[in-house]
Amino acid sequence: MKKLLSLLTLWVAFAAPMAFAQDDLQLDPRVRAKAEAMWKAMANKDGMVTQKVLMDMVMQKFNEMDKGKKGMISAADAARIMLFLSGQVGAP
Repeated sequence: MKKLLSLLTLWVAFAAPMAFAQDDLQLDPRVRAKAEAMWKAMANKDGMVTQKVLMDMVMQKFNEMDKGKKGMISAADAARIMLFLSGQVGAP
């Protein structure tokens, strides 16, 4: 869990500047709408997503991909989870 949280933190640190550097108008409208809908569904009544909700989603996706239940997934599978969370691809 600590390694997954570290990887997620590292990914956010590197991906966030790139995501915010891109003009919102340049994003594919379908990708933007899909990501916004996913995060809006996760938000509470204040429009905020809690750490617990986010981490629960990451763990759910991780567990779905950990077919051998070894507590490990490939780097490629981890990348798929991150792309899913950013709204760039469908569910892994």
